[in-house]
Amino acid sequence: KLDPQWRLASKFRDEVEGALDDDAVALDAFRRFKFGTPETVPALTTLLTGSEEEDNQRIAAEILGQIGDTGAVEALRNALQPDLAEGLRRTIVKALGKTGNPEAVPVLLGALQQDENMEVKKGAAAALGNVGGDEAVAALASISKEDLPEAVMNKVVAGLRQNPSSQAVDALCAMLE
Repeated sequence: KLDPQWRLASKFRDEVEGALDDDAVALDAFRRFKFGTPETVPALTTLLTGSEEEDNQRIAAEILGQIGDTGAVEALRNALQPDLAEGLRRTIVKALGKTGNPEAVPVLLGALQQDENMEVKKGAAAALGNVGGDEAVAALASISKEDLPEAVMNKVVAGLRQNPSSQAVDALCAMLE
């Protein structure tokens, strides 16, 4: 016998998959059930990449960030493209940070170094701090204070401060020189 949570997840998945042709119905299903599961990643990915409504794309990105598994990170990573609206790019980098998944580090570092928008760069630096761990600290430590504007570097410093390790301390000291 399935426990109630699994039955609910199954019902949720069926409803969302059945509603993919109607973004509003699918998003309503996500809101009503207030969770995502690894099983919902394909439906969320379709909403993130296929919806014409930026608000729907943002909600899908936020839920993928809460799921945080490899499939969710892959969906977010693949969706982060330079031609997306700046607000959606910010939402995606924030969602990648919420995953806490080290698989997000390379794409966040890329956004930090290469995105044209300062708000996206700041979001990527903050997201790296949220991911934490050795890989994220190494990515933040690899940034030179000459590489980015001061407002972005403040976020890099904050990200390093979130992750107290000898590597982070060394990077912070090097930035002061």
